[in-house]
Amino acid sequence: MLTVGEATAKAIINAPIESINLGEWMFTLSSEEYAACAEGHQSAAQGKLVSGKRFSVNLEVVGGMFMLQHYIDDGFGKRSCSGLFTQ
Repeated sequence: MLTVGEATAKAIINAPIESINLGEWMFTLSSEEYAACAEGHQSAAQGKLVSGKRFSVNLEVVGGMFMLQHYIDDGFGKRSCSGLFTQ
């Protein structure tokens, strides 16, 4: 597998730590919720693979070009995310 990029992000969230679950958020965010915070968002879908792993697919327009993103659950928890992103 070829790694073309890696990202880490930090943000201050004004909510009790007990109410935050990154794994659930990543795989239950609706297309409408995504569109509210991503200008180029076109569509999104989530589901489960035959292996049982959750996945998310997002379609966006970035720089005038369509970008299709696939995220496969590779260890998502309440406080951290580790996923496979393919394009």
